[in-house]
Amino acid sequence: MAADGKNKIVINMKINPFGEFKGAKPPDWFKAREKEMAKVKELEIKRTMMLAPKWKKKVLEQGIYAVARYELARFATALNSMQKDIDKAIPPKERKTKKFTSDTKKESKEVGAALTNAEKKVTKLWNKISAQILSKIDDALDEVEADKGDNAKAIARGKAALAKFKTLKIDGIYKEISTDVVKVMGPLAAAVKANQEDKQAWGDAEKGIKACIADFAGDTKTAQDVVKFLLDTGAGMKKNKDANEKMQKLGERILNSKKVLEELSDTVDTFEEELKTLMSEVKAAKMTADQIKNRARKFVKDNAGKDAPTKKAFSEVSKIGDQYAAAVKAVK
Repeated sequence: MAADGKNKIVINMKINPFGEFKGAKPPDWFKAREKEMAKVKELEIKRTMMLAPKWKKKVLEQGIYAVARYELARFATALNSMQKDIDKAIPPKERKTKKFTSDTKKESKEVGAALTNAEKKVTKLWNKISAQILSKIDDALDEVEADKGDNAKAIARGKAALAKFKTLKIDGIYKEISTDVVKVMGPLAAAVKANQEDKQAWGDAEKGIKACIADFAGDTKTAQDVVKFLLDTGAGMKKNKDANEKMQKLGERILNSKKVLEELSDTVDTFEEELKTLMSEVKAAKMTADQIKNRARKFVKDNAGKDAPTKKAFSEVSKIGDQYAAAVKAVK
């Protein structure tokens, strides 16, 4: 035990990517693409901390896995979905007895295509999810380590929020997604003009709009979460008389930026709702070719000015980041 009463705790653990998947092991079809699937590796968590006696290594390790569980469950769900797509390519009678090997020569054209598609999805998804897990664990351990007063807690949380914001790439996202919507609706209008009951065209359009929703839901939702977090903690920082004066002023700055930050959040909600409405209309498959064209034009027009408030909010958060850095120097 150190002179300040704290204990040294060394965390050195690994997180299984398949921890929430059946059997806690890779699906059998990974064997068909061993080289690529080998990139889905265990996550190594290493951290040495000086903590109060109340903290125990076993409890921390359990907590670390708990932080990762949601993303691991998402990964497991995605693997199950890919499994279904692969199963569709396998003749029904062979599905239960199908054995996967690394010998691609034994694959049918359909199974090979399904496996290749799954392979690309898996590595891309795991790269994204593993980064999210590591970020969340870092944030959680920062908070544990910062358990030494209100100044330190505010620093740890602010550091995490602003670090996330800097990595986001949503400049021009509304124009980009609107352009993608037009690319989806154009071919649909052409197909419907020839045949109103073209199920393939309606199905493709539904997938296209679904992809737009997924693309939008990434960094923009994270930006919204960070903004909401800043607004929530800003009030507490301003009112907290035990915190350093500069931390209190930082809280005041955040609250003074409330209107700009809330506009970003509201814009995200509005656009997301419009995408969902468009999805419902496409699913209904009742629009004529002209209505589809007009709907695409209306979508672009209605969302033409949404990138401006986002850019303004990003600029404001950048300024908050500068003030945050000054506050950190005053506290440390």
